[in-house]
Amino acid sequence: MRYSIQLTLIFGIQLFLVLDHGQAVGKYVSPYLLLLTTLLLVFSYFQSKLSNTESAPSSAPVGNGKFLGSFVGLVLMGLAALLFIGVLKAFPDPSKVSDVMPQLEMLYQRFAKGIPPYSLVHFESYSAYPVYMPLHWLPIGFTNWLGIDARWIGILLLFPAMAIFGQSIMKHNTHIGSQLAAVVLVVLPIFGFFKYAQLGIGVSLETVIVAYYLVLAAGLIQRNLTLITLGIVLILLSRYTFIFWLPTFAYLMIWHYSFKKSMVILGVVMVSVIGIYIVPFILKDPSIFMEGINYHRKAVVGEWMGYGNPPISYSMEDGMTFAGNVKRALTGDMANRVFINRALQAGMLLLTMAIGLWAYHTKLKRINIFDFSLGMLYVFLMIFFIFSPLTYLYYMIVPMVMGAVLVADVLSDWGRSY
Repeated sequence: MRYSIQLTLIFGIQLFLVLDHGQAVGKYVSPYLLLLTTLLLVFSYFQSKLSNTESAPSSAPVGNGKFLGSFVGLVLMGLAALLFIGVLKAFPDPSKVSDVMPQLEMLYQRFAKGIPPYSLVHFESYSAYPVYMPLHWLPIGFTNWLGIDARWIGILLLFPAMAIFGQSIMKHNTHIGSQLAAVVLVVLPIFGFFKYAQLGIGVSLETVIVAYYLVLAAGLIQRNLTLITLGIVLILLSRYTFIFWLPTFAYLMIWHYSFKKSMVILGVVMVSVIGIYIVPFILKDPSIFMEGINYHRKAVVGEWMGYGNPPISYSMEDGMTFAGNVKRALTGDMANRVFINRALQAGMLLLTMAIGLWAYHTKLKRINIFDFSLGMLYVFLMIFFIFSPLTYLYYMIVPMVMGAVLVADVLSDWGRSY
């Protein structure tokens, strides 16, 4: 119970820092506190797991408990959907605020018409090269078929994702109250972003990414290799932010679990990447990948130079990243400053991987590799965004939900019979 309270408090502080847009402490101090709370949260999570190493591993629940968890998850998403209506009303035409939705919708429209989707999307005063992976925009086809706003697709995907997660968190031999509280906790960041970060949510499909991560989280909690594989495929083909987590998980699976099962997962992931991304898109136009990287690099430099008079780098105003600190500390060409920030980000991710594996082998080997991987997934996401040269506030909904997952996992362990 002590760890549940401790984790909840730490996560509450972190979620406040994010939803407050860094205003309480300032945009230059905020990333330091986000980093500190990240380290405290994952340390407490691992300490909790070490204290429970004698317990039976988390597994798929039996009886009616799993259906109760799924039902609660669906009800909570119904409430979130009501809040989302307010988001849509606040931003009825996202194209007036951002180019994200126009790009995503154009990708699907071109694909549906048999036109190569990855080419410049033209706007009134500029052109953008879409860098979004296929499973970020392909689901728009479902909302097109239904004849509704494309932004609903994230909510529609979150319903089954929360049902799956709600089932996974209902573990054996634990208090039903703590299990249900765990399900509620995971939806709180979604409620928070729908209420206090409407701009980013209203002009993007970040909710799609949240749904994918919840599938992976449910798989790790259940030790369900099917869900884990599905989650990896969904995320890898929609967003690359967990790319440094993958080798960490692969190493743990190969050397500490099962080489054969690891190869099966690897095979499914490779076939999916080849079938969904490489064959239909990359082989037809090999320049897609580098065009996307080059455009994103230029876009980041433009963001660092700022817009308006005086120039403002809007992604730095919410204090989610050290980019503002790095920009202020360095002088000279802006492209070089961005490069240094990217090098810092890569270095921190590699350091996270090295420290994580060292800690596992020296201090944390009693923790099940799936619990350890879940904790490391959260850390990698937070480190990626905190040190990224470009982090908009709405990006943080994914690591915030994953932080809530860690707290929920510990909370659902409360009262376990040994």
